[in-house]
Amino acid sequence: DSSASLSLKNSVLSGNTGDNCFAGFFGGGAVTLTSGGNNVADDASCNLTSPGDQPTTDPLLGPLAANGGPTLTHALSAGSPAIDTADGASCPATDQRGVARPQGLGCDVGAYELAP
Repeated sequence: DSSASLSLKNSVLSGNTGDNCFAGFFGGGAVTLTSGGNNVADDASCNLTSPGDQPTTDPLLGPLAANGGPTLTHALSAGSPAIDTADGASCPATDQRGVARPQGLGCDVGAYELAP
């Protein structure tokens, strides 16, 4: 397809080779990215400007590891800007590992919920 659209909310984009969002990733076509807010990205390539978005912010992720659950995840390190900053109204009941959300004052952004 020569074009694609992507909507992000409560997501972490980090550590990708090159930019997090670039047309080459989608076969060179035009990409329409819509932010639903509360995203954390370590670069500005996704043009995140919705409420709660944190572009050019290091999410302080741990290495990809077996942190419990059926798949590998990146744990949130202490002080991560993703902790307790997700939109709670659209927060899934569990994280990627099956851990109940929220574990703190609010849901964490991304696939990993930090349990204190």
